[in-house]
Amino acid sequence: TSLLAAAEALGRGPTTEEATGWLVQAFEGGALPFFYQVYLGKGGSVRARPLVTRMFSALPAIRPGQVSRGFLVQHKLWPSTLPEAPDPGPRYPPGRRVTVAHPAVSPAVSDGLRCLLSGSWSGAGGPFRTPLGTLVGVADGVATVALETVCGGRRTVTVPFDDLVAQNNPTRFAKVGFGDG
Repeated sequence: TSLLAAAEALGRGPTTEEATGWLVQAFEGGALPFFYQVYLGKGGSVRARPLVTRMFSALPAIRPGQVSRGFLVQHKLWPSTLPEAPDPGPRYPPGRRVTVAHPAVSPAVSDGLRCLLSGSWSGAGGPFRTPLGTLVGVADGVATVALETVCGGRRTVTVPFDDLVAQNNPTRFAKVGFGDG
């Protein structure tokens, strides 16, 4: 295709700008899936793979937390003429309902997974989880959560923020051993 000819014409060292321009053309022309298969060695010609690899290798490195509209515009991966995308806000804003595991949560059916007014559950097991938490805030890796109590009030507890994320992220499951071996 003409995109392969363009990649070959750039020689051994395309610049980041040339590579991103090539990527945008491949995307707009519908050829990007084909080039990705060539890059993975699952299609195309033997001659095309080094060209595609060279172009992909010259693209800017994108790391989690680095991607922003400004970054994409700077590397010509996002048109500068589009309006600003709305800020989705934080994933865990104050007021969000959250599930937490805490020693004060009562597992008794009659308590409905509510929190004890004071102290901790003294029975076996725990900490138990409750979906009846409301996030108050997060600071220094610690989440403050208001839990419903068995008597209808509120009790504020703190939990590590990483634990709160683990309890509320449905796409990440903890690795747990299974069976005897």
